[in-house]
Amino acid sequence: QPNPTDTRIGVRDAIRNCIYGVDKNPLAVELCKVAMWLEAHVPGEPLNFLDHKIKNGDAIVGLARMEELYNGIASDAFKAYKDEEKANCTILKKANKKQRKAREGGQLRLHNVKEVVNNKLKGYKTKFEAFAALPENSIEEIEAKKKAHKKLTSGTGYWFVNSLADLQVAQFFVDKSEIDNAVTDDGYFDIMAGRKSQTKAEVMSLAESTKRNFFHWFLEFPEVFANEGFDCILGNPPFLGGRKIS
Repeated sequence: QPNPTDTRIGVRDAIRNCIYGVDKNPLAVELCKVAMWLEAHVPGEPLNFLDHKIKNGDAIVGLARMEELYNGIASDAFKAYKDEEKANCTILKKANKKQRKAREGGQLRLHNVKEVVNNKLKGYKTKFEAFAALPENSIEEIEAKKKAHKKLTSGTGYWFVNSLADLQVAQFFVDKSEIDNAVTDDGYFDIMAGRKSQTKAEVMSLAESTKRNFFHWFLEFPEVFANEGFDCILGNPPFLGGRKIS
């Protein structure tokens, strides 16, 4: 039976290496960090750096794995929820189905597109590994890690991949009363390949992602998905009810 000191050190190591959390409520995120700090505090040691482990976001709205980026834009995204969207949604849905059919038939080559994304993500993963290896043995080291994390999540590799993921998910949410607020499958892959400069659809998608706090698991926790994902997930179910969530 380990003594209390060794138990706390073990708990601290488990929290540092094994525990992750996501919540839509920023206050819940901060309370979780406090709970972890209280559970893992070792006298004479600084509090763990947890900003890269306990995060704010909508855990059920976003992409889980990188491969989902290549799914393109779902035609189901163009469902009208307001009368003023109906005409545009009909046009967008028809165009999207045609574009997806052409892509799935091999008329659009994804090799170069995938290479662009993979290179961006590879650079981000390399930087993340260097960040994750930074020590946490003093207040100064914790502060340095905090700055490194901020720099990492504002870098071009992270931003590019996150923007693509946001763009894909946001098409379910953007206001389609103006047709150029949305992007269809071809436009999405043009943006991914760098063939198109920033569009109004990207701006609208960024606004939606900021408002709704999309959470892309593979990008936020790359070290977990490098090892095939989580071993165990604990959660309380959302309480809106199934139909409202849908």
